[in-house]
Amino acid sequence: MPALTPTTLLRRRCRALILICAIAAAPLLNAQTSITYQLSIPPDVARSQVVAPGQTGDFGFAVTSTDSNSGTALVSGMFESATAVLNEYTFVAADPARCALPQLQTPSILERIVFSAGPLATGESLTCRYRVTRSITSINDLGFRACDPAAAGYIFCGNTLRLGSLPDLSLSVSQVLPTPQDSTEPVFRLQLTNHSAHDVARRGVATSCREFNGGMFDPVPYVLESNFPGGCAVDNGEGCLNFTGQSYESFGFGFGAVPAGGSTSCLVRLRHHAGQLSTPPTDLYLIDYDVSIFNSLVALSNGGHAFDPDLANDRATLELTGAPNAIPMSAGGLLTMILSLGLVGLAALRWKAG
Repeated sequence: MPALTPTTLLRRRCRALILICAIAAAPLLNAQTSITYQLSIPPDVARSQVVAPGQTGDFGFAVTSTDSNSGTALVSGMFESATAVLNEYTFVAADPARCALPQLQTPSILERIVFSAGPLATGESLTCRYRVTRSITSINDLGFRACDPAAAGYIFCGNTLRLGSLPDLSLSVSQVLPTPQDSTEPVFRLQLTNHSAHDVARRGVATSCREFNGGMFDPVPYVLESNFPGGCAVDNGEGCLNFTGQSYESFGFGFGAVPAGGSTSCLVRLRHHAGQLSTPPTDLYLIDYDVSIFNSLVALSNGGHAFDPDLANDRATLELTGAPNAIPMSAGGLLTMILSLGLVGLAALRWKAG
């Protein structure tokens, strides 16, 4: 499956233009109160760690001072989970004299998690390591991005740490063949599979942002609908950014509860615009509910939220594998066709014999 283009990634992440602008414009905490430094994550620190309630994982980072003065490096990161989730996890530093416990700080409008490392002399490097224990009563996964100070606005910072249940869900799309007899348009089955040992409360799926009702940039000759028996519940799609002359939109559908190790499915149907029968493929992907725009949080049946660790199988492509407008025959029609072919064949034999 091809990788998402930067344009698609930007559309997926920009559900709220005002929020994006505010984050990008927020002053960087590190640039104001910290020495300058380079940040890296040690190779032995797993970015995603399954940690059950009562169990322990680990986190670590390395900083190298690039400042002309000695001082403390403040390593901050944007939360992917709710900030209150930090109370469900306890950090213990291997070197508490130089590696402080994480704190919450609120520069401008955005709360961040902050680790103090140092003091550091010019050019000096320090690796801070922590044991992270999850509370026995915890129901939420913890996620944040430990950001390099050069990461503009912390929007695309890639040093992500996720601890917790990490339930893996996957999305698959298949065309229903033969086409149901009550439809002259292609019908597709969307299936959500829960590969984890955790019950999931709900999950959404959305199309990529395209000009489904016409436009100049990415027009699509059809829309998606589900107002028929077995159809998917309609839900919110992605929030699409539209500037002058653009008409991007996204269709959204919702899955209900999925038990551990189980799956659920529903149907959607294409409806072509008049006279436009081509069917270019459209991407669909799992989306989140009531959470930050930068993550893959899954709503669990116990009321908590957890991260889906494998985003590659959260995406599928809706594309034809059969004729776009094949109208299936009834049993009577099929019998009529067989008899007609038989008569044609018999007539041909008689002609040859004559």
